[in-house]
Amino acid sequence: MKIFLVRHGADEEGFRGGWSSRGLIEQGVFQSRRLGEFLHRYQDEYGIRTIMSSDLPRAVETAREIERIINKETIYSEDLEGKE
Repeated sequence: MKIFLVRHGADEEGFRGGWSSRGLIEQGVFQSRRLGEFLHRYQDEYGIRTIMSSDLPRAVETAREIERIINKETIYSEDLEGKE
C-alpha cells in the first residue's frame, strides 16, 4: 500500500495553522484542481483507490476538487485534523 500526503490548497492569506473554518482562496481552488489533474493523469500508475481528508473546510474543499476530477470516493474524518 502507498500513502500520498498532500496539504490543502492556499487558504485566507496571512492565516497560519490551527483548526479553523476558513476556506480556500481562489489560488487554493486552482492548486487543488491542478493536483487533481496531475493525480488523474497518473492514477493508474499510483493505484489511487480512495481519498481521505480531514473534515476541516479547507481540507474538504481541496478533497472535493480532487474527487471531482479523479472520480474516487472521499472519506472525511476529524481524526485527520492537524494536532498541536
